[in-house]
Amino acid sequence: MTHTAVTTLLLTVSFFPMALCQDAGKQGLRCYRCGFDQPCVETLVNCSEGERCGTISGHSDYKVHESILRKDCVPAQKCDSNDKLTYWNNPFRVTYSCCNTDFCNRAISGAPRPSATHLPMLLVATILAILLTFLS
Repeated sequence: MTHTAVTTLLLTVSFFPMALCQDAGKQGLRCYRCGFDQPCVETLVNCSEGERCGTISGHSDYKVHESILRKDCVPAQKCDSNDKLTYWNNPFRVTYSCCNTDFCNRAISGAPRPSATHLPMLLVATILAILLTFLS
């Protein structure tokens, strides 16, 4: 198998989960979720009714320069509010920031947002992988 075929197969595998998510029945907003642990390992989730995509960011009350960040579905009534929570026995002052379109809470990481073109890209990548395999 050539380097190009391997690259194409890797691209196919990369786009496959996003394409599946695009076809899933839309129950609510689709958002990214990751815990306070760093690095932020994002998963895709469907929010419940009354929830928005959001980020929860905060700073420690006791440890200077210690901050936390989480992405998840957030109850709409918490959006644009401040709160206190405890993480690893350390109190934090947090802010809930929300948005109301699919996958809008990814922007905090600076990564590109998914679009509705994932399924066609998956098909093109699969066809290219098959063709390149046979041509090699």
